[in-house]
Amino acid sequence: MKQLINYISQNFCVDPTRLYATGRRFQAAVALLTIQLTPPLSLPESNGGGFVGTLACDPVASQMFAAYGASSAALYNHIAYNSSCPASTAGAPAGDPYVASLYYPCAPYRKRMPFMEVHGLLDGTIPYYGGNHNGECIGAVTDWVHDFVGRENYTSGITNVTTALYNSSNQIMAYQYQFGTGSTLGQVVHYMIPWSDHPWDDGSVANGQGFNTGTTMFNWLKQWTLLNA
Repeated sequence: MKQLINYISQNFCVDPTRLYATGRRFQAAVALLTIQLTPPLSLPESNGGGFVGTLACDPVASQMFAAYGASSAALYNHIAYNSSCPASTAGAPAGDPYVASLYYPCAPYRKRMPFMEVHGLLDGTIPYYGGNHNGECIGAVTDWVHDFVGRENYTSGITNVTTALYNSSNQIMAYQYQFGTGSTLGQVVHYMIPWSDHPWDDGSVANGQGFNTGTTMFNWLKQWTLLNA
């Protein structure tokens, strides 16, 4: 990964403070943005949410990117699945931080690192409430987010602001969960899409009821640089 970033940085016009890791499910892409770049309508569907989570938790890769955005991420904890695998503690109130049914190995170099996760409540591939995937236990998405928030050194004064987002037909298209303290509120953010399965939602009413993953993620990513993240 470091060699790839070095090659791109040396051969193309890239702002090295605006490198972002984004992806959905198994594969991932590196978004290389410059200050002059016009925001696209959506980021590429690149299959790599789980890999983005791995990058964010790696002591080396966590130094390479200003922010990390994952969609429909497979967030493994390397525990073999069996009948006693805890399915979820996601039924806990959204305001209760640090609820984690499973341990997620994570050792980022930086603290308070920007991270976004977007997930469909109806996801049948990477279940929102956890379970078995590829023979391993996957905890609830909210478990992983709470665990990540705890590792971000938000050990006191943490705020969790939950906001329902509505589309033009006054339907709830997403729930936004922002974590942080004061000016850092939203440095870690999770979107639960109640109508969505496993797509990269494109803003259509039939797909995610109007939520646009690419635009939402792009607008969030571009506020961070390696200088202020």
